[in-house]
Formats: sequence, structure tokens, C-alpha cells
Amino acid sequence: DLEVSGTGAADAFLLTKTRFSWENLSRSAQQPVSQYRVYRSDQGNGTFLCVFKNTTPEWIGGDPAKPLTGNSFFYLVTATNAAGQQTSPGAGRTLSPAPCP
Repeated sequence: DLEVSGTGAADAFLLTKTRFSWENLSRSAQQPVSQYRVYRSDQGNGTFLCVFKNTTPEWIGGDPAKPLTGNSFFYLVTATNAAGQQTSPGAGRTLSPAPCP
């Protein structure tokens, strides 16, 4: 069961003001990845909305959206292979069926 920056991942999910980055499954687990998707929620569980996709394990600039004062955003990153199989979001989490921008 592969996780992108989950427990035991080779690279932690790193958020800075200029870049988000996460584990490169193509390198660390020898799993071909065609696309990474970043999902966001304001609850941590429940439904996560896709806010970014990329072929490399990074988001230059990071998320331009800001949570309301006193609130937080929670992020989930998944990897998808060429056959369209996507890593699991984990228990208690649902990925929005809406298209990813």
C-alpha cells in the first residue's frame, strides 16, 4: 500500500511559502507515476477537493488560497499511474469527483 509522504515515506510532505513538495514514488518505490494530485479540505476528514495536479512531486508557489482566520487547511497528495489507478486517500477521507484543475 503506497502512500505519498505517508508514515515511513522517503520524503516528508514539505510546505513552504514558495513550494510544496512530497515523495517521488517513481524514484523511492520504483512505481511509475503519471500524475500527482493535491487535495484540500478545511476539516481533515470528509471530502477533499482537488486543487492541483502535476507530473512532478512539487507545486511551485504552493496553494494561493488562504484559510479563514482561526481555521486551517488540510492537504492530501495522491499518485496516479498510467492505467488510472490512484493511491488511497486513507480511511475517513473521500476525494471529490470534480475534475482537477
